[in-house]
Amino acid sequence: MRANGFFLIVLFTYLIFVSPIANAAATPKIVGVRSTSSSVVVLRVRTPKQFRVKSARAQIQYAPEGGILLSLNTQKLHSRSRPVSRIHLKGISLNGFRDLYFRVRVSTSKRRSEWSKFGLLSLPLPTPAMTPKEQGMNSMAMNPTPTPEPVVRCGRAKVIAAIEETNLYRVAKGLLPLTENQSLTKAAEARTVKMIKIETLEHGEWFNEVLQALPLNSNFSSFAQNIARNYRDPIQLVEAWIESPSHERNILDPRYTAIGIACSVAPDGNFWWAQNFAG
Repeated sequence: MRANGFFLIVLFTYLIFVSPIANAAATPKIVGVRSTSSSVVVLRVRTPKQFRVKSARAQIQYAPEGGILLSLNTQKLHSRSRPVSRIHLKGISLNGFRDLYFRVRVSTSKRRSEWSKFGLLSLPLPTPAMTPKEQGMNSMAMNPTPTPEPVVRCGRAKVIAAIEETNLYRVAKGLLPLTENQSLTKAAEARTVKMIKIETLEHGEWFNEVLQALPLNSNFSSFAQNIARNYRDPIQLVEAWIESPSHERNILDPRYTAIGIACSVAPDGNFWWAQNFAG
């Protein structure tokens, strides 16, 4: 009995303290992303020691902001003697995009790493010349503004009701219900706060917010988001989304398995909602 108890203590210690450290050490890191032309991207990746061998190859996934993760052909790592390898990705069309997100994992014939955190490639957009009047307006906008009042959450009950109503509709259409995901909820909360701050209903950088909230070992590859405002009743909110073809399409997409919903109240009393999907 004592031996069994000692074994359980050792196993628990490993799972809690040693295993996460080992996994973190075995995870590659993107330390640089740049484009050398309209179709070539160079990633600088720091690889763990155990993957600096002759057979090491890198698997890359990328997505434009708000898009679906796409996989590229595996790339051979050439800088085996150095901790940082350069990976040249060819044939990626950069035209029409503002932000592209990349992640990488490394494998050998014996092992495979976790996915890295996402690296961001921000592409410059042409900025038209401003008239003197526009320059004056832009300067005025830089003046300090009063500190906004704090955002208040709508309450857990409203969020649960919105999730349940969404799942009821999916089940009625022959689909599986979605599981609440705290990372998606965190990203949804960030979106509602941002919309209240700018007083505009927009998706903005929602995809980046989702990617930053997800853990390293996330296997999600498809994402979507619905947003709304001025709905106090979560049932009426979901009904309004269902009546909109594009929003209903997100709710009924069979690829999605997880959901995160957030609701925040602006200082003027308006309700702002964000609903994230992943699968």
